[in-house]
Amino acid sequence: MIEGSLGKRYGKALLRIAITASQVEEILAELESLNEIFLPKAPLTLMLGNPAISIREKREVLEQIIKKVGLSRAVGNLLRILLERKRSYIFSSVVREYRNQADEHLGRVRAMVTLPMATQVGDLGLRLEKVLKKKVLLKQEQDASLLGGIVIKIGDQVFDGSLKAQLNKLRSNVEKIAI
Repeated sequence: MIEGSLGKRYGKALLRIAITASQVEEILAELESLNEIFLPKAPLTLMLGNPAISIREKREVLEQIIKKVGLSRAVGNLLRILLERKRSYIFSSVVREYRNQADEHLGRVRAMVTLPMATQVGDLGLRLEKVLKKKVLLKQEQDASLLGGIVIKIGDQVFDGSLKAQLNKLRSNVEKIAI
């Protein structure tokens, strides 16, 4: 809970800086490229959270990463602040919140389309854009257990038109009648 609210706060602050500097997309790309090495159980995150390692050593490691990767001033400062406040573990939450708020600022949504087999989704993205009146960033996933149909997830909403869901609903209705 605290991680999510802190992530939201840091993400919002970083977005304000990014908007001012006209670097919303660039900063998002930097954050996403760093996300894997800052996952909660990743070695770097564990090292930065380890009380046995001095803050000086942690700063040195972090500065080497910032320099080697060539991070923007905003992202470098975010990492420094998280380290100083012993909050490196919330980095993934900050990235998620920044991504959500940046998408909202840029007038776009992310949609996950799940199909039973690898097929082209055709003009689904364009159709969703017309309905949502926003740019849609479409990501596709495969799940053979769906049997047929399609599942679309946009934010917290799930539109399940899969054969699996329809069969489960039919089974539930039949069980209600049988009782």
